[in-house]
Amino acid sequence: MSKAVPIARTELLLRLHHGETQAENRAQVLIDEHRSAQFLARGRVLEIHDLRRMRLNNNQAWDIAAENAIRLATQGHGLAIRARPSQFLTNMPSAGLQIDTPGSLPSGWLAHPRLHRILERHFAQLLGSTPIFYAPDDTLVLLSATPCPLLEHWISQRYGAVNPIAPRQLAAS
Repeated sequence: MSKAVPIARTELLLRLHHGETQAENRAQVLIDEHRSAQFLARGRVLEIHDLRRMRLNNNQAWDIAAENAIRLATQGHGLAIRARPSQFLTNMPSAGLQIDTPGSLPSGWLAHPRLHRILERHFAQLLGSTPIFYAPDDTLVLLSATPCPLLEHWISQRYGAVNPIAPRQLAAS
């Protein structure tokens, strides 16, 4: 039987998880009663024993995963955070944007205070006000400068509950 290849620290990434935050074996950092930062590597959610094998506690892994996200998104000119009008996704006129982050899930950027502040500052400068973020699943992050009923309607029709992430809600955690 072959031995599993150890997970390298450089493989650690984050995702923002909505819903049950009390999963017994999941390696995670609780953000609030509805959200947690979960750890990923090689396309799977890690468990506590995975971090123990890496000799990391949750806080160490959280910071390492944030550094990895920054490293993966860094290009010669700085961070390559991509944004496009949300209308391309929703086919509805709205004032929102859809963002993407190279090398990691966009929701992971809302799962750590440092990454959240980077996004918040960047898009506040771009939009002229502090954005409201929406992360209805791991792969999708939308934002708007103000509450956007059309965008919230689109999210509710596809994902159910709309849980906007207010300015600094995660960054204060």
